[in-house]
Amino acid sequence: MTYRYPSFNEYQAALQNPGVYFTLDFLRESVSELDLWGLPRVRSGGFALTYRMISKEGQNLAVRCFHKPVEDRTQRYAAIGTYLMKVRQPFFLPVHYQARGISLKNQSFPITYMDWVDGETLESWLYSNLNDLTAIGDLSNELVALAEKLGELGVAHGDLSHRNIMVKDHKLILVDYDGMYVPALEGKTSSELGNIHFQHPARVSTDFNSRLDRFSEIVIFLALSGLARRPQLWGKYQTGEEGLLFNRSTFLDPFQSPLLQELETLADLRSHIQLFRKICASSFDAVPSLSDFLALKPEAYSSVEVAYQTAPDLKITYLAKDRYPILRNLGKVVTVVGLVSEVFRGTSPDGHPHILINLGSWKAKCFTIILWDKALELLKNSDIEPDDFGGKWISVTGILTAFNRRPQIAVDLPTEIEMLTGEDEAAQRYESGRGKYSPAWLKDPSNLEKNSSPAMNPRISIMRIDPANPGDDTIKPAGPLHFKTLNTGRLDVSFEVLKKLSSLYGKVKPNENRSPADPETQPTDDNKPPP
Repeated sequence: MTYRYPSFNEYQAALQNPGVYFTLDFLRESVSELDLWGLPRVRSGGFALTYRMISKEGQNLAVRCFHKPVEDRTQRYAAIGTYLMKVRQPFFLPVHYQARGISLKNQSFPITYMDWVDGETLESWLYSNLNDLTAIGDLSNELVALAEKLGELGVAHGDLSHRNIMVKDHKLILVDYDGMYVPALEGKTSSELGNIHFQHPARVSTDFNSRLDRFSEIVIFLALSGLARRPQLWGKYQTGEEGLLFNRSTFLDPFQSPLLQELETLADLRSHIQLFRKICASSFDAVPSLSDFLALKPEAYSSVEVAYQTAPDLKITYLAKDRYPILRNLGKVVTVVGLVSEVFRGTSPDGHPHILINLGSWKAKCFTIILWDKALELLKNSDIEPDDFGGKWISVTGILTAFNRRPQIAVDLPTEIEMLTGEDEAAQRYESGRGKYSPAWLKDPSNLEKNSSPAMNPRISIMRIDPANPGDDTIKPAGPLHFKTLNTGRLDVSFEVLKKLSSLYGKVKPNENRSPADPETQPTDDNKPPP
């Protein structure tokens, strides 16, 4: 028997009615945090959609609903949960796994839940504290202590990044344990390879041991050390990618990296940058611990060319005007490029101010970038003026959602919107994001709308709009926007409808969202909230 995991829309429906779909009593009585439009606010993880839920007693929980299968997820989380309860470290939170945590269409699917960390991601914290060089330096010392403790315990998080590290009261807390290694899992392979912009390029799935975090720790430490000495590096290299100053191209060609060349000009980092280049060109097993890296201890680095693992960043780049192909990826992290036609300021019916950056006609349900909540607050405290985006080609990366069939990305930081130099760069971004790993339906222009994806020259497919004379295609909404109250939590579009629409653009790969029934369906009895 095979089954597919729930779609983004199906999880969104379930989170609007937790009393119907969740199996644990305290989650059935909880409510989900809402987004700007009154729908469940979703945050993404590598294998799951993360929601903030507030229990009847007022406890804030992080609930993760999985959308990708892992054959032995139950056994892995049993080992991870048991270990975390045993060691009780301040940078770990107890995690509870429920194999049959949510029921949809007469099938049960796993969830995890843990206390919500009332702090900021490392990325957000840095954005707010770029001028506090002492605090950044102190945080790098916290990272050194954390790395040393992980080494002593013989465990690894497996996916350290600026979004899986939280900062609370100037202390570091790790979240998202899907790829974690604990001693009881020795002999298994990695269930995921982590964010490639923090991982050694030679890492493969058979690399699964307590050394997993070493390269990521060095990368994050160098980023923090650089910012503590030269905070303007943020504006120069933090460009909406999924990395922290560094990215995968830095690791693949460390001798040509502009970032490493600039870091090398900092006298107290010069020797470490030279060593880091050797590490990038070495085997995964040769990566030293962070403490050995800081001490510049000699290692036997391979002088033989390393056969780097070639797994790509799985995000595909879309044109803002390709609405239906974009809508097929709800709940996933994608990159979208396009020309800004208008920047609109408004207030939602419940009083939330926001800025909408439209890439096309609002009336035609164009792709929209949303700034609100923390992102809007950070924008006000930055040197970025919202109107600066008007008429510019931009790129944005984030988790894709939709409202009233309008595709959108709500950014967490203003820097997630990257202003491009013009149409040529936008075309290059689009073409490079369609590479050999793109789905067949996207690579073959004959499967798309006549005037959508390019045949040979990517520039011909990018929609041209003159903001100074937009014509009828970009009629702006007059005055504040008004939206109907959502009484039933209507979905943007059902899975069935999307499936039919998608058939117009090519066939979906068979069994893309299907997996054989696995041990995840075995029940547990964690029918209580975390302590």
